[in-house]
Amino acid sequence: MTSMRTMEGDAPLLEARGVVKRFQPRSRWFAKRPDPVVAVAGVDLVVNAGRTLGVVGESGSGKTTLLRSCLRLIEPDAGTVSLDGQDLMGLNAHALRQVRRRMQLVFQDPWASLNPRLTVRELVGEGITVHGLAPASEVDDRVASALGRVGLDPDVMTRRPHAFSGGERQRVAIARALAVEPALLACDEPTSALDVSVRAQVLNLLLELQADAGLGLLLVSHDLPMVLGMSHRVHVMYAGRIVESAPSGLLGDGDHPYTRELAASSVLGVGPVPDPAPTSLASPTGCAFHGRCPFAEDRCRTERPELREVRPGHRVACHVAPLP
Repeated sequence: MTSMRTMEGDAPLLEARGVVKRFQPRSRWFAKRPDPVVAVAGVDLVVNAGRTLGVVGESGSGKTTLLRSCLRLIEPDAGTVSLDGQDLMGLNAHALRQVRRRMQLVFQDPWASLNPRLTVRELVGEGITVHGLAPASEVDDRVASALGRVGLDPDVMTRRPHAFSGGERQRVAIARALAVEPALLACDEPTSALDVSVRAQVLNLLLELQADAGLGLLLVSHDLPMVLGMSHRVHVMYAGRIVESAPSGLLGDGDHPYTRELAASSVLGVGPVPDPAPTSLASPTGCAFHGRCPFAEDRCRTERPELREVRPGHRVACHVAPLP
């Protein structure tokens, strides 16, 4: 796989400001209504054209909810999201449908995201037909072109997902997204369901497609080394907030204790243990990570740190950063 990428583009493609998403747990009869669970707590992000923004964090950190909120697959409770300067939050269902082809999602598990009853021709061609991108007589040619871009032979159009390996299925999923000519490709753990031997192939494919088409990539994963290798800038997310943000070449092992924990767990080949009850907007004081932090001070328990610049382009939400 390619090495760390440090260049950052100047053309904002996707821009989100102050995104908040809460979920209301169900309450039992005659029980007190529980406080909302805050999955995303006022997050900002920018994805530039031709560049990759990586969002990394353990399970439950809110990264997938952030991605889905930015694409309006779920409705955020607060904040603004724009694509190419167009406000997505003010669009009705019909207008949003017209914009959707420009922002496509590659899901984590190709087994779950591809309808097993449909052929590859139907899977990849559906978006072309729905968005009216080609007459019926040309759909097969568009499908064949999309398959060729991801390294699949057009002869596979009559096959169904069960006939492919995991890596091939994910290539079909990527071809389906590319077939509608998106500007933004959002990837939610795109390789976690694949064998190690094919992960690098899929990741390098994404980089090649980005170079060819100038795609903006929003990459969500728990795998810090992979995100560093793929991204131009990396956001580290914990308990619904961005706790560290830097160009990938400057992040290293990180200056936030949580980033250090992610880096160490990657070296050991194990994932960090998710905090069962992280601080959120329901408990607005203190650092959410202080209960797990070996560097915690008294003020970490009472004063929530905000992102601040510790070196040019590198911001950390930690009272004790930069760490030695």
